[in-house]
Amino acid sequence: MDNITRRTICGSLLVLGFGLAGKATMAQGAMPRPTPVSEKTSDTPKTAPAKPKKVWTEDDVTTLRTPADQYAEQKAAQEEAAAKAKAAADADAATRNATPQAAKRQPVKPPSHKALVDPKNVEEADGMIAWENRDADAQSDYIRQMQEKASASSGAEREHYLAEKARMEHVMAQTQQELKTLKTQKAELEKPKPQNQ
Repeated sequence: MDNITRRTICGSLLVLGFGLAGKATMAQGAMPRPTPVSEKTSDTPKTAPAKPKKVWTEDDVTTLRTPADQYAEQKAAQEEAAAKAKAAADADAATRNATPQAAKRQPVKPPSHKALVDPKNVEEADGMIAWENRDADAQSDYIRQMQEKASASSGAEREHYLAEKARMEHVMAQTQQELKTLKTQKAELEKPKPQNQ
């Protein structure tokens, strides 16, 4: 830097310094001076007691939550559980569809309940028996799933799964009885009929 620039900067700083010093002096002069107190005062100044710092804990944070926050959290947990259940069901269905037996099966229209009672011929009885066997297999899979879910859960959810399992076991027992009846009816249809002469 050249001398002129230095002098200009130094002069500016000097003027600024005197200006600030003058303002400070004027500010002190403008303040009223305290009047002496005739009473005896203590040497320590009176200050308010210091507030202890608040330390937030996990318990305190939960009290800040509104019922709307809690509802949103519960709903998100339910949606996540439903998504997991759907993914598991989809994976289970994909596994079943990947087997060679699934390729052989063709969609079968379920016969009405009355149709499963009294077959007219052996072929009809075979169809009804096959239907009942598929139904029993599906019920068995469902019972197994309810047992697995009950083992993996607790509380009211576990009780729900166990009750559903017991209900389905009752339905499966009825299906087994129907299957037994159909086999008996098929055996009757297979017997040779006496010829009238």
